[in-house]
Amino acid sequence: MGNDGTAIGDTLSVDWVVKASKLCNLRCRYCYEWEQLADRRRLSLAEWERLLENAANFARLKAARHPNRTIQTRFVWHGGEPLLLGAEYIDRVIALERRIFDDRSARLAPTRHLMQTNYYQVDPRTIDCLTRNQVSVGVSLDMITGARLDAAGNPTEERVLENIRRYLGLNIVRGLIVVLAGHTVHELETIYAFARQHKLALRVLPLFDGPASRPMSGLDLEPDAAIEALFSLFRRWLDDGCPITVKPLDSLLKASLLNLLGLEQPGYDRRRDLDSIFLVDTDGSLFQPGESYGSATCLGNILNQPIDEILMRIPYRDSLDRNDRLVRQNCAGCDYDGACDRYPVLADRASSDGRRGCEVAQPLLGRIDAYLAEAGFGAETVDRWFGELTGGGGDSF
Repeated sequence: MGNDGTAIGDTLSVDWVVKASKLCNLRCRYCYEWEQLADRRRLSLAEWERLLENAANFARLKAARHPNRTIQTRFVWHGGEPLLLGAEYIDRVIALERRIFDDRSARLAPTRHLMQTNYYQVDPRTIDCLTRNQVSVGVSLDMITGARLDAAGNPTEERVLENIRRYLGLNIVRGLIVVLAGHTVHELETIYAFARQHKLALRVLPLFDGPASRPMSGLDLEPDAAIEALFSLFRRWLDDGCPITVKPLDSLLKASLLNLLGLEQPGYDRRRDLDSIFLVDTDGSLFQPGESYGSATCLGNILNQPIDEILMRIPYRDSLDRNDRLVRQNCAGCDYDGACDRYPVLADRASSDGRRGCEVAQPLLGRIDAYLAEAGFGAETVDRWFGELTGGGGDSF
């Protein structure tokens, strides 16, 4: 299931992407947290308790909005590098979460914990902690040297691959994450082949904007090159029979099939359904993931404001208005509106000069549409494809 809050059966998810710490042992040249990677501040247990209480209360609000659905809360540990927090810290936070979410409504599904990590520095105690707590791990990986460097400027890929292989049998690592940029644009199929070999989900992320101080030489990527690379990966993945989850290709395939069949799906609508994902910064500032950090886009502070109060305040209502404007500007009149759930236009981090709209997703959908039509896809393919596509499959990070 993707970060758009797609339903799994009768269950709706709410993802809390938590920046528990920005501290990192790598210096990935494209990282949008580039200037804070040496910051040792972390959320305290008392701060986690306030965050978790708010998350539980939001789950109840979401359940009230959807009386026929079960709500699952998922905590996505982000960074920085979450493994640097240590096994004891992770254990204590998860124990606190289980206490707070215990004895809740039967319509709240068991919570889950996911972690996005560089997997560079791993020790047996941490592996035991992740295994005991059933934490699903997504590993950020480029498979090509030059951008994901350690603090001394050394390449990291070989050690990360070694750690993945060493602990593969424990089923901790569930997916790989690759940033689509100038250095990885020709490596997508190599990374996909590795993910397929080890039965791991794959998520391809756009290159987010960040501080000008980042050493970005050779990393920028034009939209046309991104579209071509993703379309090439799509053909390879489809020809293989879609053996693993590949995001965002799974949701684009679903939208294309719906479009070919003249069918629609519910659009992502925070105003109607309540949010399905939040980003919590290390100081408790709350954001929508598609919006850059800053006072103009901050919804409130989850550490010192009740979530129901945040939802009633002007900054939150302003964010709904921004979403509505984006949908009007980019989705109205689009050939795929209805078949597409409208999430792509809201998902990517805003650039300094405003939104880029669907400069990749929309033309890529056109390429996929034409390819499926030429291949003879139609109503007879619905049973084959839609079971997995509407059911999600694979963790998201």
